[in-house]
Amino acid sequence: MLNQLKPLFGKISEWVEVRIKLLKINFILTASSLMSYFLYALICLFVFFCLLLFAGFGLKEVFVEAGLSNMGAMLTVFAIYLLLFILLMVCRKPITRFFSSRIIEVMTEETGKAEEEDED
Repeated sequence: MLNQLKPLFGKISEWVEVRIKLLKINFILTASSLMSYFLYALICLFVFFCLLLFAGFGLKEVFVEAGLSNMGAMLTVFAIYLLLFILLMVCRKPITRFFSSRIIEVMTEETGKAEEEDED
């Protein structure tokens, strides 16, 4: 009787191996997609900080031209940046929810496509 079941066990083990390989490939695809979004966000963050830095320099010069001293203009720009920072801290929950929903969307997007293919 075991001789008759050996082909069945072989096919079951092949099927399990194929499913495991598909799971690994889907995990790699999802992880690489998530990492690419993460790297993209880091690049955007770097560009944003550069823009913010040079906008601060320009804003300082505007305040100097308006009649403030260099130190007064720098303190005014610092106060504006401090208000922006406080606003970010107050809005922390909505911002983190936004990013977490995007990450969940990316992580589940590929899984949904793979399930649709399995049904066909």
